[in-house]
Amino acid sequence: MATAREHFTINRAMEYFTEAELVKQMGTPMGKWRITLVKELIDNCLDAAESAGVDPEVTISIDENSMSIQDNGPGISEQVIIDSMNYDVRVSDKQGYVSPSRGQQGNALMCLYAVPFVLNGDHAFIQILTNGNGYDIKVTLNRIAKKPEVTTEVSKSEFIEIGTFIKIHDFDLACSQTFSKPRNSTKINFMDLISLFSCCNPHAKFILVFDGETIISPRNGKQVKWSTNMPLVCHWYRGDQFINLLASFIHRNQDMKVNDFLKLFDGLKASPKQKQVCDDIGISSREGIIQFVSDGDINRPLVNSLLTSMQKTARIIKPVKLGTLNVDHVKEIWAEHNHKLFEYRTSKGVTHYGLPYTLDVFFQISDGLSYRSPEICLNNSVLIDGDIQSNDFLLQGTYIDIDDKVKLLIHITCPSFNFSGKGKNKVILADTIFYDLKAKIATVSKKWTALKKKQRRDRIAKINELSKPEIKVKPMTTRAAAFQGMEAAYMKASTGNTLPANFRQVYYAARPDILRLSEIDELGDDYFRTLVREFQDENPDLTESWDIVFDARGNLIEPFTQERVPLGTLAVRKYMQGWGEVEISGGGAFYSPGIAKSNIFINGHKGKYKFALYIEKEGFESLITKTQIQERYGIALLSTKGMSPTAARTLIERLSDEGVTTFALHDFDKAGFTIAKILSHDTDIYKFKSDDVKVIDIGLRLEDIAGLEREPVKYSEKNNPKKSIIESGATPEEADILVQGGMPKKWHGERVELNAMTSGQLVELIESKLEAYGVKKVIPDDGFLNDAYRQIKAVNMKDKALKKIMEKYMPEIKKELSRYEAPEINIPEDLRIMVRNRITGNTKPWERALIEIS
Repeated sequence: MATAREHFTINRAMEYFTEAELVKQMGTPMGKWRITLVKELIDNCLDAAESAGVDPEVTISIDENSMSIQDNGPGISEQVIIDSMNYDVRVSDKQGYVSPSRGQQGNALMCLYAVPFVLNGDHAFIQILTNGNGYDIKVTLNRIAKKPEVTTEVSKSEFIEIGTFIKIHDFDLACSQTFSKPRNSTKINFMDLISLFSCCNPHAKFILVFDGETIISPRNGKQVKWSTNMPLVCHWYRGDQFINLLASFIHRNQDMKVNDFLKLFDGLKASPKQKQVCDDIGISSREGIIQFVSDGDINRPLVNSLLTSMQKTARIIKPVKLGTLNVDHVKEIWAEHNHKLFEYRTSKGVTHYGLPYTLDVFFQISDGLSYRSPEICLNNSVLIDGDIQSNDFLLQGTYIDIDDKVKLLIHITCPSFNFSGKGKNKVILADTIFYDLKAKIATVSKKWTALKKKQRRDRIAKINELSKPEIKVKPMTTRAAAFQGMEAAYMKASTGNTLPANFRQVYYAARPDILRLSEIDELGDDYFRTLVREFQDENPDLTESWDIVFDARGNLIEPFTQERVPLGTLAVRKYMQGWGEVEISGGGAFYSPGIAKSNIFINGHKGKYKFALYIEKEGFESLITKTQIQERYGIALLSTKGMSPTAARTLIERLSDEGVTTFALHDFDKAGFTIAKILSHDTDIYKFKSDDVKVIDIGLRLEDIAGLEREPVKYSEKNNPKKSIIESGATPEEADILVQGGMPKKWHGERVELNAMTSGQLVELIESKLEAYGVKKVIPDDGFLNDAYRQIKAVNMKDKALKKIMEKYMPEIKKELSRYEAPEINIPEDLRIMVRNRITGNTKPWERALIEIS
């Protein structure tokens, strides 16, 4: 008989003391842990000094077997040190906050104990001197219990009068190798690190003591930046972020008053502002924040209303408040490399989600170290092995190659970044920032690019002169070129494989490189469709998670029900014939063993939607479904392939007569403007009976195509097509892009397709347009809403009564229920507000919210 295995218990803290877990926490491989840890400690030093209102001074000392760091901040409290040794929680003053602050990992002290332990294999010894106390922290391994033992001896110490001093013993940094060898593509040495920190923090003084040699990076003026001691900004929070922040405050102190919470935010410190916010949502500013808790959980609708009111009342912080870097300071630091060219560009803007940002981009041709990758800094801090999504695409066209004698420094300030992984060393930028950054990199490297192009032309000319015709290099085949760039094209189109991508979006992303590498002029989308299928068949592991959407036929799709109506004559006619008023089944009748429930029946658009989104092409349904745009805005979706069929215009006209407004989304080209126009204007094929068809053109318009790829277009008309384009609704400025010159039958210009946008860009565009026109979910008129509430409430009351009397005999049941046939039910004065709160920020329709309230 087999013996059952014993079950062993392993301490979870041990996971933190393993190479695998620290790789995740640090965001770098083991060979980079030392310098990554120093970077995290420098972040803490800078933040500490700034929070105390003093210019930072950071000293890093390195010798053969130890490393120490000292700052001039207010010191670390004993409670923070004690809590940092508890690996069941994370202690941080950054978690939960949205602000442009450094080092948002919040785990420097925890890694401080774990990193030397794992590197040494069985022990670590760290000293922390601060606020008159000394803490000797030792980490050993309890092999029997399989857990790390962290012990602390506390003593008085007058060694440090101001700030904090941290020393790691038995911490071999292999320093002689660090400085004697040139850095490679994955290594930043300590002098580089201090130089980068100094570039981003001209108000700070850095001292590096290395084997007795002292290297100083002095201050060079003040730095305008957003520091951790500044107020919170409500405009920088989105729903879940704000809910998590409020929940943290409630957990820590549920007796905190609402006005005390509000005064933490910029623009809401004054009592009248706080009262205005609270009056707007019907709460008291002098009561506790515990009132945002209902049934043991956060009352999400109420908290969402609070955030909306705060954002409406407080001022918006302009990007200039975030600050930019000191150009002269960076130029002085880089001067040691004998720069031959120094270029700088800055930019300020706001993302589609309302977050301000600033960019600083520096480029230099120098005699210094060879280029390997961009030096990336975020919020006045350094990214070790920093990476931005699609780095190759970001630098596309700059002609910057490995080993070129150039430097490229990128600094971005923004309240919130989307990081990949716990280590936060790879950042996924918002599209607005990404394309702005790409443009600035192209500008600062413009002279370099021209120089490299000339060098390449000269080199190619020399090769061609010396080469024989028979050894001329043949261009790549179309298939080979497509396969080489397929993964990059899909990742670009799908916003890093986070959203579905239409097949033609992938086509537009891949086409430029395919044409260039294969030296062809045209690439048919049908052939590319075949190549995509072949690539997926030949690379099943790579493409398993890909979500490419191929074209389908035109349909109308209702919100909430997802009922699909093919845009054909018979199907549309049947759909319109089925329209009716919103109805409520009576319910309330007794049946054994319960009460019949009330139901709300909606046939067609009434009570379901008042707006429809028309997209001139198929293939975006999966994207709309994934992002739940229909349910969040209560909007129907119509999509066709090319020109609108008669059935679609019939449906749009009839919907318009019923009060439904249709938004038209189309390509920025002649056909797109024509499609938008014929949705509401007569043609030879279709004559509208209504004089006022409610159709609104929401683009693509001139303001929507900034930063998008344009493609050439030709026109074979005899007369200049610019006139007909303007007649279709384009402005003269838009027509000047679409038609840029030519002659009869040979006109030419540029166009932009919806497919040139990434999925993320397209979603942001649609949402911004719907918000601008005030699109909201449907709620029926007060008369119907009140009647429905009465009936549903009556049924619920009957159901509750039935449960109380079920133990009595049956003849008494009907007698008891008859008392509720016409109950006197008071309608809540804020019924509409209650319904609106329950459907805001989610996919719930109004009728479900009404049933829940009743």
